[in-house]
Amino acid sequence: MAIASLVSGILSLLCLFPAAVLAIVLGYVAGAKIRRSGGALRGEGMARAGVNLGIVGLIFAVLAVIAIPNLLRSRMASGEASPVGTLRTINTAEVTYASTYPERGFSVTLAQLGPPAPNVQPGPEAAGFIDSVLASGQKSGYRFTYVPGPTDERGFRETYAALADPVSPESGHRHFFTDETGVIRAETDRPAGPNSPPLQ
Repeated sequence: MAIASLVSGILSLLCLFPAAVLAIVLGYVAGAKIRRSGGALRGEGMARAGVNLGIVGLIFAVLAVIAIPNLLRSRMASGEASPVGTLRTINTAEVTYASTYPERGFSVTLAQLGPPAPNVQPGPEAAGFIDSVLASGQKSGYRFTYVPGPTDERGFRETYAALADPVSPESGHRHFFTDETGVIRAETDRPAGPNSPPLQ
């Protein structure tokens, strides 16, 4: 029983809550039996070690239960900073595109903001203002949807919208929206839009 307590105590260091409890219980029971035996049974040191390891393992398990959700939230928050930064990049690229090609206004697609083919000069169909990953519409676990506004009689486009939605729950729970105003808006667990609250 003392050996079982020691083994359970060692296993409890892997944050196994049942092993920690088992180590403590077996250690106390084994220690009591050894003391009552008047020296006929040995292994009190192992029983004591099992109890101590079980207590340490119990502390580890409790800390893991507290820490893991906080780490996941922290990781998700840092992951959600990426789409916000990417939407700012899109806003900057759109302003640059519209000033570079004033006869067009804003772009029709993200690909028009992306890099040109090798050995091809940048132009209105591939201006080179964003990288090829973003131009494809997916980056850092988020899908970016670009919605061009209508054109006027001159073919000039003065509005657009861009949305960032997580590809999976592991990527994040917040959805983001921006448009030609440059304001980034967010919703939790549902798509964001022009009436969503702005980021603080």
